[in-house]
Amino acid sequence: MRGMRQRITAYMTAVAASVIVCLACDPAAAQPSVSASVDQKEVGVEELFIITVTAEGGGRIAEPVIPHSDEIRFNRSPLHQSSSTSIQIINGRPSRFTQRQWTFRAWATREGELTIPPIAVRIDDRNYLTEAIRIRAVKRASSPIPVPEAQRPQPRAEDRAGQDRMPTLDDAVRIESTVNKQRVYQGEAVQLELRILTLNMAGVRAQYNGRSIPPPTTEGFYALPPVQEERIETRDGWEYRTTLVRQLLFPTGAGTFEIGAWHWEGYIWGYTREGPHQTYKALSTPPIEITVRPLPPRPDNFSGAVGQFKVTANLLQTDVMQGAPTQLTVRVRGEGNPDAIGPPQLPPIPWAQVSGPITETRPFSPDEWGLVEKVFNYTILPLEAGERVIPEITFCYFAPAIGQYRTERVPPFSVHVNPAREADRLLVVGGAQEPAETRVTLLSEDIYGIVTHVSGLRPQRSGAATNAVAGLAPPLAYGALFLFTRRQRRFATDSRYARNRRARARARKRLRDMGRSETPADALYKALTGFLADKFDVNEAGMTSEDARMLLEAHHAPADVMENYLKVLRVCERERYAAARLNADELGALVCGAETVMDRLEEFLKKGAKS
Repeated sequence: MRGMRQRITAYMTAVAASVIVCLACDPAAAQPSVSASVDQKEVGVEELFIITVTAEGGGRIAEPVIPHSDEIRFNRSPLHQSSSTSIQIINGRPSRFTQRQWTFRAWATREGELTIPPIAVRIDDRNYLTEAIRIRAVKRASSPIPVPEAQRPQPRAEDRAGQDRMPTLDDAVRIESTVNKQRVYQGEAVQLELRILTLNMAGVRAQYNGRSIPPPTTEGFYALPPVQEERIETRDGWEYRTTLVRQLLFPTGAGTFEIGAWHWEGYIWGYTREGPHQTYKALSTPPIEITVRPLPPRPDNFSGAVGQFKVTANLLQTDVMQGAPTQLTVRVRGEGNPDAIGPPQLPPIPWAQVSGPITETRPFSPDEWGLVEKVFNYTILPLEAGERVIPEITFCYFAPAIGQYRTERVPPFSVHVNPAREADRLLVVGGAQEPAETRVTLLSEDIYGIVTHVSGLRPQRSGAATNAVAGLAPPLAYGALFLFTRRQRRFATDSRYARNRRARARARKRLRDMGRSETPADALYKALTGFLADKFDVNEAGMTSEDARMLLEAHHAPADVMENYLKVLRVCERERYAAARLNADELGALVCGAETVMDRLEEFLKKGAKS
């Protein structure tokens, strides 16, 4: 019992002492404050140093907002963070006091006197700024790497002045970001090449600090999937193992766009003359500015393709049988966005039924990077015999090299259609066929059927309802067949009518097939633009959200329908450029919104057609 009293007494004494200490605290200590410090005031260019941010206050403390700086590059993910909370008694009232601390990695991008800008921290509903910090960045001399004689390059005559220079750890890793052109037309290909070069030498190793290097931002461009390869390259006479990432970018609008800076940071190990050495490096490429010019007014037969293309075509057979299908294949090959290449303009062929095209995009080989081939397969079903002609096929595209639209032409095809034999004649729904003569052939006269039972013969009379049905069935069936045939003929001859009637069903099918697509947001984008193209009988290829806006405005779509339609399209466009992909819930919400806005638009167009 005595021990219990002693413990209680000691506890109460400790509590009283802490209360006395808290009561003695300066009230100003509970006021919010933020500060920042660095672990060194003189740093090496592209070498790691640490910034520590501390925030204190009695309210809710948010994460720091790291500013943008051309002189200092920050890793915005904290290297370490901590938090502590205590209770203070101020003016006789208890008050909660919180302290949070973060450490960030940073690198100087150039030599000289540099300034770390103020860092903002929000405490409750107010922003507080740290003081700016001045540091000095110097280019430190890196220790040379001893290179075996066999690995030393043989310098050219003009390089002999530097032939004794040995590589250092600064030479161990390089990164490069280049494009083939910086002034292009809307939709024209920009070839982006990213290189990571690591010194190919024994005793030198580099490791990126992360799972994968995020690509540079390419907002405003439609990006094809990147292609990666490994190769050996030479820089300044030294051999490097190179990881080359190549990507085709197509600007979706006119104006000035930027391919963002590309970053690499990680550890470099190497054996120098002073022994084994390790350093942490951060490398960056400068952003690349791309100026995009708009396309001139588009001709009616524009396919949507921008680049340089050649068009060829071949007919599977030029001597065919009436009613026997043959295949017409048109190939478009060149440099451009494969998703923007629309089908060539196929002229009317009155003597045949044409279906298709079935489209196939063939990827380019590594030796022909930047080239693409798109194949369009049409099925030609001859309906009339004789000497026939498939007229000239045209393909209109925009050629940036000359700044004009060009039309490629495929010469006409001569086709000999042989008349079908009587037994092989094609039966066309809604057509007429002359009945063949019939006759009865008596095979034998000595065999007759044996009748074993003969019943009385009675007349069978049908009722009035049966007679009415029997009388009306033929004209009703003929009328239905006539209407069906007429509808089918209109679908075959009136493409505008056919596209309008099938637009919703085609869009629904595309939405159902989204689950099987590797890029569901892209499939949703094509479903929406395809629905607009079918409804307004325009070319779907290469349609952007800006084209969609102009179409909806031209047809006086309601403001809320147009706004929601464009919202979904722009979210899909942004998803193409972002490194992170939309999750299942976000895609589900987009699909629901897309279905609703397509239904609203179709309802509006139907009302307009009736009025």
